[in-house]
Amino acid sequence: MSADQSAKGSFGPITPAQAKVSSRSLKDGRSAHFPSPRTMSKQTVGNSDAVGPASRGSAGPPSPRIKKPKATQYDRFIPNRNAMDIASSQFNIARSDSEQPLDGATIAYHEEVARACGVSLNKRILAFKEEAPTSEKDDLRQVYSRPVLKTNTAATTTRRILTTPERILDAPGLIDDYYLNLIDWSISNSLAIGLEQAVYLWNASTGDVNKLCELDGSSYIASVKWTADGSYLAIGTSEGDVQIWDAESQSKIRTMAGHQARVGVLSWERHLVSSGCRDGSIWNHDVRVADHKVAELVAHVNEVCGLTWRSDGALLASGGNDNLVNIWDARSSVPKFTKTQHTAAVRALAWSPWQLNLLASGGGSYDRHVHFWNTTTTARLNSIDTRSQVTSIQWSSEYRELVTSHGFPHHHLALWSYPSLNKVVDIPAHDTRVLHSSLSPDGQTLATAACDGSLKLWRIFESRTKSTKGKKSEGVSAGSSIGRKMVRRDRATQLLNNLPQLQNLIKRDPPSYQEEFQQQLHHFEASLAIFELKPEEEAKEFGELINFVAQVAKCYPEQCSQFPTQIINLLQRHYQVLNADLRKAVVQALILLRNRGVVANIHVIPLFFTLFRCHDKALRKLLYTHIVNDVKLANKGKHRNHKLNKMLQGFMYTMLTAADAQDKHGEGAIAAKKSLDVCIELYRKNIWTDAKAVNVIVQASFSPITKIMVTAVQFFLSPQKKSKNGDESESETEEGEKASMSRKNVQLVLHQSKINKKTRHRKRLLEKANRARKIIQARDEGTIDDSNSMSKNKGPPVTFDVLSLIHDPQGFAEKLFARVHSSAVATKRGGSTVDRFEVRLLLLKLVSRLIGHHQLQLIPFYPFLQRYLQPHQVEVTQILASLATASHAFTPPDVLQPLIRTVADNFVSDHCSPEVMCAGLNTIRAIAARQPLAIESDLLNDLILYRKHRDRGVMMAARSLLMLYRQLNPEMLHRRDRGREATLNLLNGNAEKPLLRFGEVRVADGVDGGELLEEYSDTDDGSESDSDSDSGSACSNEEEPAQQLETGSELEATDNEALSSDTDSLGEDENEQSDVEGVLKEEESVGSSIKTPNQGTIRVDMTRPLTDEDFARISRLKKLRRSGKLPINGRKRKAEADLLEDDSDGDNTMASARVGDGDGDGDSGVSASDEEDEKEYLDEGDILGDYHTRRRRRKATYEERTQSIMAGREGREKFGSKKAKREKDGRSLSNKEKRKTKDFKMISHKRSVVSKGKRSLVQKRHELRKHVTKQKKKGF
Repeated sequence: MSADQSAKGSFGPITPAQAKVSSRSLKDGRSAHFPSPRTMSKQTVGNSDAVGPASRGSAGPPSPRIKKPKATQYDRFIPNRNAMDIASSQFNIARSDSEQPLDGATIAYHEEVARACGVSLNKRILAFKEEAPTSEKDDLRQVYSRPVLKTNTAATTTRRILTTPERILDAPGLIDDYYLNLIDWSISNSLAIGLEQAVYLWNASTGDVNKLCELDGSSYIASVKWTADGSYLAIGTSEGDVQIWDAESQSKIRTMAGHQARVGVLSWERHLVSSGCRDGSIWNHDVRVADHKVAELVAHVNEVCGLTWRSDGALLASGGNDNLVNIWDARSSVPKFTKTQHTAAVRALAWSPWQLNLLASGGGSYDRHVHFWNTTTTARLNSIDTRSQVTSIQWSSEYRELVTSHGFPHHHLALWSYPSLNKVVDIPAHDTRVLHSSLSPDGQTLATAACDGSLKLWRIFESRTKSTKGKKSEGVSAGSSIGRKMVRRDRATQLLNNLPQLQNLIKRDPPSYQEEFQQQLHHFEASLAIFELKPEEEAKEFGELINFVAQVAKCYPEQCSQFPTQIINLLQRHYQVLNADLRKAVVQALILLRNRGVVANIHVIPLFFTLFRCHDKALRKLLYTHIVNDVKLANKGKHRNHKLNKMLQGFMYTMLTAADAQDKHGEGAIAAKKSLDVCIELYRKNIWTDAKAVNVIVQASFSPITKIMVTAVQFFLSPQKKSKNGDESESETEEGEKASMSRKNVQLVLHQSKINKKTRHRKRLLEKANRARKIIQARDEGTIDDSNSMSKNKGPPVTFDVLSLIHDPQGFAEKLFARVHSSAVATKRGGSTVDRFEVRLLLLKLVSRLIGHHQLQLIPFYPFLQRYLQPHQVEVTQILASLATASHAFTPPDVLQPLIRTVADNFVSDHCSPEVMCAGLNTIRAIAARQPLAIESDLLNDLILYRKHRDRGVMMAARSLLMLYRQLNPEMLHRRDRGREATLNLLNGNAEKPLLRFGEVRVADGVDGGELLEEYSDTDDGSESDSDSDSGSACSNEEEPAQQLETGSELEATDNEALSSDTDSLGEDENEQSDVEGVLKEEESVGSSIKTPNQGTIRVDMTRPLTDEDFARISRLKKLRRSGKLPINGRKRKAEADLLEDDSDGDNTMASARVGDGDGDGDSGVSASDEEDEKEYLDEGDILGDYHTRRRRRKATYEERTQSIMAGREGREKFGSKKAKREKDGRSLSNKEKRKTKDFKMISHKRSVVSKGKRSLVQKRHELRKHVTKQKKKGF
C-alpha cells in the first residue's frame, strides 16, 4: 500500500488545505507533522464536512450533538488571510527583492512615508492568527504579566523577618536632637553620617570608612543629603550654610550661605536643593548658577524639620515644629494646601514609591500618629496611633508595607502593611530613641541611628527573588538600574499628559522640549475652536492648557505671538457666559502674560475694566489689584506714561457717564463703582494727581446711585493723609510697620539677648530692633529728613489740595446743594428716591468745604442750615462745623447775623448743658474769625460775660472769643475788656492791621511779615544785643521825656479804670499798679525795645529769595507778636528763644505759644485762636473744644522728658538731696553708714543685730524716741 493509500485508509481523505501544507513542507525539505486521530477528532467536532469515512462508518447509533457557538479555529501551518496586512506584505516582499544598502537619510525618509501611508515595515508576511487586542492602559505589563493559573498567595507572601540587627557599627558623638537629619544612604551604596562637627562616609560594599569634612569653631553638622546619582553630598550646618561636596574627590564644590539659623533638613530635586531653616523658611538653591537662591517658601512659623520632594519633582512636602504639614507646588511659592491635624512637630515624611499621590506623615511625642494623605484630593485616607514618638517613615518599593522608627517611650521599629494598616512585626531597636533611618539602594536593608552611639543595619524587606551570596551586591545594583530605566520610560510616556512636569522641564531647557510644546500649542488651538461652539461649558482641561501655554509663552515668543490675542478675543466675546472658574483662569493667564511683558498693558487694561461688569466678586477683586499695581509700575518714579493715563481716564469717564451706569441694578453700575475705586486708589498712591483724574471723580458725585455718589464725596472729604512731602511710598510704610513691630518687642529682644546664647542671628536681630526704635523716635521728634530718604519709586509730591483741582467749583457746589435741597423737601411718593440724612450730611460737609476753600457765593445754603440749628438735632456738631467752614471774608454779614443769633439763642443760655454752651461759643468764634463783621457788638459783649462760668470748657470758649476780638477789632469791646496791649495800641494808633470793611481787600506790600525778619534777626540774641538795646532805651528816654509824660498823663486820665478792671476781671496772678508811673515805665520799655526800620532801607524779600525756613520764622514771629512775647529791652525769655530757633519743631512751637503773657487769658485763648485760624476745615472736636473732647497731647519721648527734668533742676541746688550735697562737697559716708549698705545676711550674726531682737518694749520705745529726735536735728 502506498503512502497515500495508507493515509486514506487510516485517516480518511486529505483535505485540499492539508495537501497544500504537506506539499509546501515537502518542498522545503521538512517532514509533514499531521495531527493525531484523537486531535483531529477534537478539532472537527461540529464540522461534518471535515470528518472522514472512518468516523462516519463507526458502529452504533449516532450520538446527539451538542451545539456550541462557532469560534474561529487557527492552524499553526495554515496562514490566516484575515490576520494578514496584504498591503504591508506586498511592500515588504518587493522591498526585500530589490534591497540595496541605503544611507540613514533614505531609511528615515522611507519610514516616514510608510508611517504616513499606514504601512508597517519589518512585519511578518504570513500570519496564522490575529494579533492580541491592544489595551487601553498605558502600562501593558500589568495586562500580560498576570499568571494563567491561580497561585498560592499564602506561600508567596510568607517571609521571615529578622528581629536582630544584621550588623552594628559605632557612631560616637551623634547629637541627640529630634530636629536634625544626620544619615543618608546613596544609590552608590555609600552611607553618610554626621557626627558633631565631622561627616563620615561608610562604603557598604567594601566596609571602608572615610572622613569627608570637618567644620571649624563651634559649628556642627545639622543635616546631610545625597543627590539622586550619589555623586554629590549636601551638608547643612548650624551657621545657616549649605555646602556641596564631591564624594569621589572629597572636595568642597561650593558654599551657599544666607540662612539666619541652622539648616536642619535638605532634599534634592535634580539640580535644585531645598533647605529648611530653624526660622521657618524654606529656600530652593540652584547649584548651577552663582545667585543660588531661586525661591523662598514661607509658611512655617517654627523650625522646618521634615522636607522631601516627590519622585516626579512636581510636589514638595514640608513639616515643621509648628505642627503643620505643607504641600508645595513646584511652580508656586504659596502652599497648595496645609494640614493641621498633627498636635506635635512633624518630622517624618515619606512619599509612596508605587502611588505618587500618597504621602505619609508622622508626629512627635504629643501626637504619636501617622496620617496618610491623598495629595490630589487633599483628603486624609487613614491614620495609625503608634503610641510612640514617630521619628521617620520608610516605604518599601517591593512590598505594600512601610516601616516607622520611634522614640519615646518604646525606642522600637514597627512594620505596617498597607492599606490594611495591620502591624506585621515590632522590633526592639535601641536603648534610646531612634533618631534617624535610611534605606539601602536595593530597598532591603534599613539603617538606624540613635544617640546611644550605635548604627544598626536591619534586613527587613528581603527580596522575593533569592540570589546567591556571591552575586548579592551585583543583584542590588542591577535591580536598581533596571528600576531607574523603567521609571524613566514611564516618565517619557506620561510626559505629554503631565502638564506641570512638562512645564517645569520647558522652563529649565526650552530648546530640548520645543516639539512637545508645539504639540500642546496645536492642541490648544483645536480645543479653542471646539470650545467656542459651546462657551458655557466648564472645560477644566481647557483652562489648564491655557495656564500651561501662558507659563511657558516667554520661552517661545515666536510660536506664541498670537496667543494673547486669542484669549483676549475669547474674553471679549464670551465673558458673560463663561464658567466662573474658567474665566478666572483665563484672566490669571492674561495677568501672567502682562507681568512677564508678553502683552502690552494698553491692550489688556481696557478689557479688565470691561470685565468689571461680571457678577463675580473674587474676579473683580483680582482685576482691581492688578490694574492698580500695573498702572503704578507704568508711572514708576518721575516717569509718567501720559498716553496710558489719558486713555484710562477717558475710559473711566465713559463708564461713569454711560446709560447703563445710571441703573442701580445694571452691570454698568458695578463697573462704574470699581472704576471709581481704581481712580481714587491711584490718586491716594500719588500716581494720578492731575486735574483730569479729580474731575472724573467729580462726575461720579452726580451719579443717581447712592453708593457711587457717597464714595466720590467721601474722597473729597478725606482724600488722603499726607506727610510733609506728599503721600508715603509703600516701602516707607512697610519699613515703618517693621520698625513699629520691632519697637513693640524691643524689651523682649533685649531680655533674650541677655539670657540666651550669643549668636550672630540674635546679634543682628538686636541691632535691627535698635535701629528701628531710633528711626521711629526720630520721626516722632521730627528730626529725620524725609526728603533724603525718599525711595526711587516715589513720585513727585502732591502740592495742590484736591478741591483746588476742580474745574467748576461753583457749579459743582450748586448741583450738590440742589440734590440736598430736593431730598430734604421731597417725599417717597411716586417711587422717587430720597437720600438718607447721613448722605445729605456728607453732601452738606462737602458743599461747606467748597464754599470756604474757593470763597464761593451760595446764599441759599445758610438759611437752609438754620432749620437744623437745634441742640436736639442729630449730628448737630457736624452741622455747626459745616456752618463755620462755609463762612469766609466775602460772605455777607447780614446773611450770617441771623445764624449767629440763632446759635446764641439756642445754644448759649443758662438752661443748656455746658457741652452745648461750649459748642455754641466755639461755633460763633469760628464764624467770627472768618468774618469778624458778622457779630453785633451787644451780642459779643453778652457772650464774653461767660468767661467767669463755673464750667472750664465754657470759660475757655468765652475767653477765646474775647482774645480774638482783642486782636481783630478791640473797639467792639468795652474798655475794661480790651486788655492792656489793645488799649495801648488804640491810644498810640499802632494797631497791627485795621479791620477791613466788607468787600475790601488789603493789598500786600511785599511779603507779609517780611519786616519781622529785619527787626528780629538771628544776631539779636546775646550780650551785644542786650547792651545795644539798653543804650538805645537810655537815649530814647533822654530825648523824649516830654512826650512820655504827656502820654502818661493821658493814659492816667482815660484808661486807669479800664486797666484796673481788666486785671480784676481776668484774674491776673500779679497785682499791677494802674498809676501813671507804671504805665509810663512799661511804655518806655516797649518803645525802646522795638526797632523802627528806616524808610530808605530795602526789604529783605527784594534782596534775596526767601526760603522755607524764612517763612517758618515769619510765622513764629507773627505768633509772638500776637501773643505779646516779642523781646523787650533786649531780654528774651526762654520760650522766645525756643520759638526763634530755626531747629525748633512744631510741638515745641505750639507748647511755647501756649505760655501765658500775664493777662490771665493767654493760657486758654491764644493757642486756640491760632490753631483755628490756621485750620481750614473744622470738625466736631473743634466745635466741642479741647476740654470736652479730652484731647490728649502726644506722649513725650524719653529725651524730651529728660530735657524737661534737667531744665527744671536749674537753679534748685539748695533743694538738692543730702547725697548730692555730700558728693558736691567731696565728703564720704561714715563707716556706720557704709555698713548699712551691706546685705542683711552679712551682718545678721553681729551682736548688735542679734541684741535688737531681744530688746524689751521699753527699750524699743526709748530707741524709737532717740531716732525721732535725731531726725529732727538733721544729724548723722
